[in-house]
Amino acid sequence: MPVSPVACPGCKTRVTIPTPPSEDEVAAALLLDSPISEDTPSASEVNTSEPDCYDSDPLSKTERKNTLLKQFEDPPQAKIPVGGQLHAPPSKPKVSPVKSNDPPGWFRHLHWLLIAALIPLAFSLLRKPSEADEPIPRLLRTLENSNPEVEHRITAALESSNDPEAAFERIFEILPQHKFDGAFLPRNSKLHWLFAGLSATVFLIFIYSLSLFGTADPKRLLWIGLFTGTVGVLMLFLFQYIADATYGVTLIGRSVLIIFFYIVKFIGFSYRAATDPDNGFLLSFVGFTLGVGFCEEVCKAVPLLFKHSQQESQSWRNAFLWGMASGAGFGISEAVVYAGGQYNGISSSGIYLVRFISCVALHALWTGSAAITIQQKPDWVNTDGWFEYGASLFRILAIPIVLHGLYDTFLKKDMNALALLTALASFGYLAFQLSRLQGEDDRNRTDAMLRDYQRKKKAMA
Repeated sequence: MPVSPVACPGCKTRVTIPTPPSEDEVAAALLLDSPISEDTPSASEVNTSEPDCYDSDPLSKTERKNTLLKQFEDPPQAKIPVGGQLHAPPSKPKVSPVKSNDPPGWFRHLHWLLIAALIPLAFSLLRKPSEADEPIPRLLRTLENSNPEVEHRITAALESSNDPEAAFERIFEILPQHKFDGAFLPRNSKLHWLFAGLSATVFLIFIYSLSLFGTADPKRLLWIGLFTGTVGVLMLFLFQYIADATYGVTLIGRSVLIIFFYIVKFIGFSYRAATDPDNGFLLSFVGFTLGVGFCEEVCKAVPLLFKHSQQESQSWRNAFLWGMASGAGFGISEAVVYAGGQYNGISSSGIYLVRFISCVALHALWTGSAAITIQQKPDWVNTDGWFEYGASLFRILAIPIVLHGLYDTFLKKDMNALALLTALASFGYLAFQLSRLQGEDDRNRTDAMLRDYQRKKKAMA
């Protein structure tokens, strides 16, 4: 058994005892009160003499026993402060878990709120139409409820004017409330501008929510909407004016300008075919598709095409938000034009909800879909000649143009259920595009995380 020296607590004399001893063996070796076990060293190896200090500084046997035993106890453990931690011995570094910086799940499906914007349209189209809501019955009811003097003044104004539009506006000036019976706003009201501001605020907040997590710059989206709502609409009016001016004009030649003239002339013909109430479904569809749909979708796509021409890298999310902002700006501006020219003084309140909410959402859907196609198919736009560029542009905008044309044609022919289905199909097409692109992003992101994990694991092996 190994032995270890122990200092006497009284005189510091070194005493050699077996170690590690049991409690009884220590007492027997030092105090000679019991025999030592067979494994204990011999007397020549162990100093069993009592130190002289016991006489000068007497201690009881129990006290000396306890004092010596304390020297064989484990050293005191360091106290851990409150809230502290014991540091484990260093171990082999582990590979950090794979993490993803994906936006939350609700962000991926936020575009489904556009369905809510189509609710006013659904109520308007599915309710049973009434002849009493038409302008002429409203005017007749208004004349019946007016005093004879007002009725006489209106009759005189209609008979004395050769311009139907001027006579129509004169009626509202004569009416005491400047509106037909059941109309929501007077003819000269400017309240529809407030509706435009509210609509712009709602769609701006919605598009801003879609641009969270650094998808797009909200200020730039605002400017895109303002551009299309002003410059884009003015471009449309100018194009319509030029197309209408070609009516009855014939040019002969082979130059590019002559070809362009007849293209514009055909678009003018399409506009007239769309608005002519005597035309059937097919001719109306051609007019609304190649005239109204094509021109409006091209005007809304101008900011998107300009962005593409800058050769700047743009994600599909960014392109989608650009398209949404451009379409919403155009839709709000169009709603202001319709409200001031066709609704004020004539229509009830429901049409304002449809025009400033549902129709704005439809324009945003169509242009958002076109923006995704431009971003996904850049080679379709990268052409040299003007005719090739025009053909490629129609190819890119084909689905929004056809959906736009179908929707307007169904409305013209009072096929309200089919018009609503076309609006839902427009949303379905956009949802399909977004779902497919999100799935591709998920697969690419998963592959990238796995490659990063394998790289780290290999580096730490």
